[in-house]
Amino acid sequence: MGFLRHPIAIFTSAAVATICITPVTSVSNLFWLISADMPVTLWTWLSIIFQDFFNLGIPLLLIFAIGFSIAFAVARLLIILFKLPPKFMYGLAAATAIATALFLMVELIYKTHPIAGNRTIIGSLFHVIGGYIGGLVFYKMINKPVTKALVVRFLAFIPFILFGSSAVTWVFDPMLASSSFGFDFQSLSDFGKNTLIRDMTAFFLGVSIFMLLGIISLNPVWFFSVAIMMGCASVFNLVAVYSYGTEHNSALVFEIVVALWYSILGLWVKRT
Repeated sequence: MGFLRHPIAIFTSAAVATICITPVTSVSNLFWLISADMPVTLWTWLSIIFQDFFNLGIPLLLIFAIGFSIAFAVARLLIILFKLPPKFMYGLAAATAIATALFLMVELIYKTHPIAGNRTIIGSLFHVIGGYIGGLVFYKMINKPVTKALVVRFLAFIPFILFGSSAVTWVFDPMLASSSFGFDFQSLSDFGKNTLIRDMTAFFLGVSIFMLLGIISLNPVWFFSVAIMMGCASVFNLVAVYSYGTEHNSALVFEIVVALWYSILGLWVKRT
């Protein structure tokens, strides 16, 4: 499984950089609210931080992963040609990739700073430092053997990002979350709103917790728990379509894929 070393290392380094960088935007937004004399409660802090991690963090993760792929390839070439220290070069490459990505987002796409944390010199500096840390992580990852445990965690973490994002949205912004599932939130009764928020939040948060516990412990029981939940969702999706005349939807394919995904991971962990 050595061929997975670099993809996993790139993804991990991009994730670490995202974790380091995203709170910069969260704190910037919170300080702006405080400066504008807006009420900032503990719930506000939690809402902004968690929503930024998943809603802002996912696009940043993808952008950083693409940028790191190019930057690390160039760094590797320079290391071979000029015998440069690899640890420093990978850190510098990642920092340069993030600085370049932020510059291009402003100059070529948005014509303004879409990331609040990048609107000050200090915020930009923290972004570059976060990129450098990501480069150091890449250097360590490519010098470690690729184990089955690492591959399983990597494969299990990808769907967790999507479910974690949905769970956070249901917790902190149920109106937005419900609209993405076709609900007219305002037309529901108070009891209907309560039921929708309670049940949907419990489903997505519960599945996300099962995924996270499986990633941490590598206990196949948690992977099978996810598979059972998603398998039930796909079965009753079909029941709704063929017994109650609802329309087909793309969620069915996603539910089946995730159920099979975690079933395979659970069996793999159990066997090894």
